[in-house]
Amino acid sequence: RRDPALVAAVRSAAGAAADAIAGVVDAAVHACAGSSEVDDARRVFGAMDEWCGPASSSSSSSSGGAVGGGRLLDSGYAAEAAKKVVASHRSTLGAVRDHGERLVAQLRVVANRGER
Repeated sequence: RRDPALVAAVRSAAGAAADAIAGVVDAAVHACAGSSEVDDARRVFGAMDEWCGPASSSSSSSSGGAVGGGRLLDSGYAAEAAKKVVASHRSTLGAVRDHGERLVAQLRVVANRGER
């Protein structure tokens, strides 16, 4: 025979876990909806462009930097990299949403099992 206290504890834990994961799913959805992909890419590009801007004149090509005030990373490459970073980030948030929603549904079944 099943221990009613143990069953109640498992159901309670499943409900609490479902609530917590639902919060993560909600945050992922709002992160994607809260800004546009284009604006996000522009912000990432701006940061990358600033970081990869002109090298100091003391940089040498042997250390990976540009010589004589050149750029460490071409702006075109930085723009493409920014697009890829943002697309990857949004894809990851989409996966968090999808997997989280499935897990929440499964946990809700466990939490509600036996309630009739």
